[in-house]
Amino acid sequence: MDIRHYGRYGYVEYADVPGYAEQAREAVETIDALVDTGHADDAMYLAREAVDALAEAYGSIDDSSGYVGGVAHELAAVHARACLAARPDPRELADYLAGKLLASDDVVEFDLADYTEALGADGLGRVRERISDAWAKNPSGWLEKYLMESLEWAERGLREARQPDVRLVDYVATRYQADGRAADVVDLRRNYFATDRSLGSYRQLREAAEHAGVWQVERPPALKALRADATSRSAHRFGWGGPVWIEALLDDGDIEAAWQAAPGVASDQQWLRVADAIAPTRPADALAVYLRLIEPLKSQAGDAIYQQVARLLLSARLLATAGSHGGMPGVRQRAARRPEA
Repeated sequence: MDIRHYGRYGYVEYADVPGYAEQAREAVETIDALVDTGHADDAMYLAREAVDALAEAYGSIDDSSGYVGGVAHELAAVHARACLAARPDPRELADYLAGKLLASDDVVEFDLADYTEALGADGLGRVRERISDAWAKNPSGWLEKYLMESLEWAERGLREARQPDVRLVDYVATRYQADGRAADVVDLRRNYFATDRSLGSYRQLREAAEHAGVWQVERPPALKALRADATSRSAHRFGWGGPVWIEALLDDGDIEAAWQAAPGVASDQQWLRVADAIAPTRPADALAVYLRLIEPLKSQAGDAIYQQVARLLLSARLLATAGSHGGMPGVRQRAARRPEA
């Protein structure tokens, strides 16, 4: 970030900015590499030093081209990544970020949405406290006012957006948690789930509702919505492996419900997972699934196919062997009853 090799009379002119920016970018890439090699703590503190150095030099740079501003953006991203890996003390990180947010002359702009996981509820609460205190001391300050309004803007953005950005949802949810507003977190997660009925949003709703002690109330309507998606074949409501309804039931550990829901709905991949889950208590049913899944693979070729067939044959053999030795009663007698997929 040193300008001495590029600046004439202590100033980096327009023509020299690309060279300086490239040097700065190499430094950022070096810091980023430290995260990948297990030195996230070092990367985080070096990123902070780079932020200070760039802020000090920026006043002596003609950045009309925006090259250095681009590097500053990359540096902010590397710092956020390092913090996520290093897991510093949330309150210490909060104090650092609040100080940078409240500094009007910093070229590196930090976005709290990038730090929600690293900060957690306690850290975000600390950031809000620092900004609120600064605004109370200087209510006419434009920066303090802007930061206070930006927190309020996040909530307004969720109310007005048809499909809100999940990072904004996570940010507001963490703020609510920091304030002890468990019911509001549930409302927030429920509303987002209504627009994005994915397994991820289902899990977040479950976590929030369990924390608030209302999962038994929230779960039935959530599963009803997922069931409607699955039975109506809404393609955009399917996960990577099949209907989210089946994924949600498996994720809940409700194996019996997943087995009952699977016929006519579950993908082969989900049938396999359901069979694996029920094998200890319903071996004959699981065996029937394994045998059915093997059939269409017999006419196919390729390493992946061979591995899948071998895996199914091994599972079927283990069940059949256990049944023949009395370990899993009823396997041989009931294996012919195959579930309709």
